[in-house]
Amino acid sequence: TGELVWVGKSFVGGKQCTNEHYSPPNTKQLLNSAGIAVAETRIQYHSVCAACGCPDYAATHYALISKDQLDNAEKLGFQPNDPPAN
Repeated sequence: TGELVWVGKSFVGGKQCTNEHYSPPNTKQLLNSAGIAVAETRIQYHSVCAACGCPDYAATHYALISKDQLDNAEKLGFQPNDPPAN
């Protein structure tokens, strides 16, 4: 019931050519577990190199939250950040 703001956080992990795969968090669940209601989420996937040792996952996860929850989101590493247009 207040002003909404987009926040984003980059997630990178895993390693090409190994069994080290990365399972990114569910952004909504992550924020909800900290008491932050989420109106919408989006993910922008980033290219990764295909060489051994490169990450196997890279993306920025975005969430639309109430502006009064911004401080709590920042404690989780999210920063104000608009997602790319669809």
